[in-house]
Amino acid sequence: MKWNGIVAIVLLSLGMISCGGGGGGSGNGATTTNYNIYVQVSGLSGTGMVLQNNKGDNLTVNTNGKFAFATQLADGSDYNVTILTQPTNPAQVCSVQNDIGKIASADVTSVSVVCPVVDPVPGQNTTDYTLFLNYRVVKGVQGLELWRTDGTVNGTFVLANSTDKNVGLAYTNSTFYAGNIDNLHFTNNLVAYKNKYYFAAEGTTDPSALWVSDGVTVGIALHITANNSDNISNLSVFNGLLYFTQAGQLWESDGTPGNTAIVSNSISSVRNLVAFGNTLYFAGSKVAGSASLWSYDGGTVTEVKSFPAGIFNLTIFNGKLYFAGTDGSAGMAIWESSGTLLGTKAITNYFSTISSSPFAVTSTAFYFLADDGTSGVSPWRTDGTTTTLVKSLQPTVNNTVHDPMLYTAGDTLGFTAGDTTYVEFWKSDGSAVNTAQSLQVKQAGIAPWNMFVTPFNNQFYIRTNGFQLPSNYIVQNTDATVVGKAAPYFDPGSYCTTPVCTGSLDYYTLDMFVIKNTLYFLSQTEQNGVGGVWLWKTDGSSSGATPVKAICVNDATDSCING
Repeated sequence: MKWNGIVAIVLLSLGMISCGGGGGGSGNGATTTNYNIYVQVSGLSGTGMVLQNNKGDNLTVNTNGKFAFATQLADGSDYNVTILTQPTNPAQVCSVQNDIGKIASADVTSVSVVCPVVDPVPGQNTTDYTLFLNYRVVKGVQGLELWRTDGTVNGTFVLANSTDKNVGLAYTNSTFYAGNIDNLHFTNNLVAYKNKYYFAAEGTTDPSALWVSDGVTVGIALHITANNSDNISNLSVFNGLLYFTQAGQLWESDGTPGNTAIVSNSISSVRNLVAFGNTLYFAGSKVAGSASLWSYDGGTVTEVKSFPAGIFNLTIFNGKLYFAGTDGSAGMAIWESSGTLLGTKAITNYFSTISSSPFAVTSTAFYFLADDGTSGVSPWRTDGTTTTLVKSLQPTVNNTVHDPMLYTAGDTLGFTAGDTTYVEFWKSDGSAVNTAQSLQVKQAGIAPWNMFVTPFNNQFYIRTNGFQLPSNYIVQNTDATVVGKAAPYFDPGSYCTTPVCTGSLDYYTLDMFVIKNTLYFLSQTEQNGVGGVWLWKTDGSSSGATPVKAICVNDATDSCING
């Protein structure tokens, strides 16, 4: 019994010493308890960030997670967490939250370091949102609304509208979406920069302005007063700065008025900005009526080569710059350039015409529409060394009315074609034998409208207006599609949930865009005579599409024009 009592006393003493985040002796037999200072780090992309507590105890952090300073502090001690060195490669400006306090008989777990996402790529990051436009009439006043969505009900709301006198927005080029490659949606007027979206728009008192949104608020970032009747366009990010064109001149900015300036006053008609490595390439003119390929390394603008009769469609493929142009010696050709005069050469024979439809790039080749004088406007393929005709569309298709467009889904080429009677969608693997019409639609007596195509999940999703298909649905194009017959399509009525869609319905599918592995579209729907516009989404699976949120419902004061 005696020994058991001694053991119990010893164990009790050891237990007292072990309480808390750590322990230590005072030297006179008294016991003190020390605690850890933890820091939760999030959003870190760079490396080399150094944190300090109370101006010392350096802690280097290179990844996201929970970390503790090496030195524990006694109960009642003050702590003050700061950033000694911000992360680099890429550079980020992080901030500390809940940085100051006092130990209260427990480990500190409330301190966090938050780093902003570095120049997110629209549609790629899990925290992304996107912006889209909606047309609307409120109390008889027609205007535009700027919306945002992250795919959730609470994350879908209006940021600004043109009927608000405090904002008065009128957006350049009407429609834009982040991450969308539909040719009618001008993605170069919406760009992600410094964890925000910058876009071109017109204000009530400033017809040429650069606007910015963090997904919660929206406002003017820059007023461009010179030649302010011309809109801003060609927004691009290069070497940590924002570039755009206005009144035909190239501008450089960090998003603030004090650091915004024209790159060169001697070059006009600047267009088609392409960032490649440490160089920004663009087309522009030094003399009225001429054109050249230019390069800019952030300090010096250099004329690479003159193309007096035109240059367009600057495209990066397989580590090289390609474009269409003519140097005046013959017709149009596809050119390759290393950024020097000697390194710029034609890689194809000359064509009578090359379409301004953007090139379609796959992993093995890129495609363009051209006429060699015998094949009509048809798709061609090049890998930079060998150039071949994919398939002549003459006399099957007469592309004299319809403006053909190229698209890629994975390594599959898709393109539209048509004349005054039909508009068609074709698919190809790059060979003539495997190039075939996949969808054909017709509207009797009226020249057909364009097809609007959005590649998604290695498929082509096609929106049709006014054709003899199930009226105005999104068509999901598949290899099994029979010529002249619609492919599987999304009928919003099949997936409606009360109270979003009830009763007798009439559908009118509108714009499509892709973000975070999800296809979104706007659908104008009539419910027992009451119309509205809804935002829908689908992952492309057989489960179909589901509504996200009603963004406009017709009532006594509101009228939904379209999406």
